[in-house]
Amino acid sequence: MTEITYDPGIFSRQSDERCSGVREKHVSWHRRRDIEDITLLKEALSTYLRQHTTIADVCLAETETSLAERFREQAEKWQQETQHLSSPGQRMMHPSYQAIMGMASDNPREVISLMIRDLQQNRRAWCWALSYLAQDNPISASDAGRTDKMIKSWVKWGEAKGLL
Repeated sequence: MTEITYDPGIFSRQSDERCSGVREKHVSWHRRRDIEDITLLKEALSTYLRQHTTIADVCLAETETSLAERFREQAEKWQQETQHLSSPGQRMMHPSYQAIMGMASDNPREVISLMIRDLQQNRRAWCWALSYLAQDNPISASDAGRTDKMIKSWVKWGEAKGLL
């Protein structure tokens, strides 16, 4: 085995043939170490991604839960603070209603689904918002104003679109 000694000037004397063999062995050793390090990094990254893919899935589920929770909170606040109002315009201008409509800009299908479920479970007045977001209105003219039939129309529409 060839012994490599430390010489701080080994790479500065490029014309010195006496050092070229040592330099090549030194560089070769570093290249092997770099390849080993790269291989270890690849393995570590691969392991990290495998471990954190499940965490990413959990985070995605938490985001969806978080959206549902934020929706529920805003819907309850909206109902509580506007239930005494008879004007649809005043109800729709409430900050909680606007916040829910804002949620739909990033997640329209999810918010439409949440609205239909909330309409079905809590009978909150989401028909205008649903018509706006869905760009559709499944309520027939003869059912307009009949809350039960309006709810059934939206539930049937949501099921047909795969939202429920």
